[in-house]
Amino acid sequence: MLEFELPRYTFRVKKQAEKTYILDAYRAKYVRATPEELVRQQMCAYLQNERAYPKTMIFNECVLRINTMNKRCDTVIYSTAHTPIMLIEYKSPDIQISQAVFDQVMLYNRVLQVPYILISNGKQHFCCKLDTDLQQYIFLNEIPAYNNL
Repeated sequence: MLEFELPRYTFRVKKQAEKTYILDAYRAKYVRATPEELVRQQMCAYLQNERAYPKTMIFNECVLRINTMNKRCDTVIYSTAHTPIMLIEYKSPDIQISQAVFDQVMLYNRVLQVPYILISNGKQHFCCKLDTDLQQYIFLNEIPAYNNL
């Protein structure tokens, strides 16, 4: 587990009908500023600004078809060859990251089959890489820079 506070970035926000909305620059639209959404926006900005992830390779709220159901994964990072390489799941800061969260991500990854998984509640972050020889995920000591994925 990685424990660090994400840097604070400034985002465009607006109020509408007594609700706060934040501009998701990756989806090019305003979305409700829920605690989980704020974690998403902070993490995406961190990845782009601190870890050199290209904005054009960060996709939020991706639809996945699992059996007959449509599910939404929070963020997918794509390679320059336009193949998915990282799956990210966010939780609100007040939600502990549990085995159930890992199980949810692994279910999504049955479809995507990405080598990297990142789970964050804004305070705690788990970043894993698939060891193809052992066929298991290994926890990393840092979130890799984009060019190291």
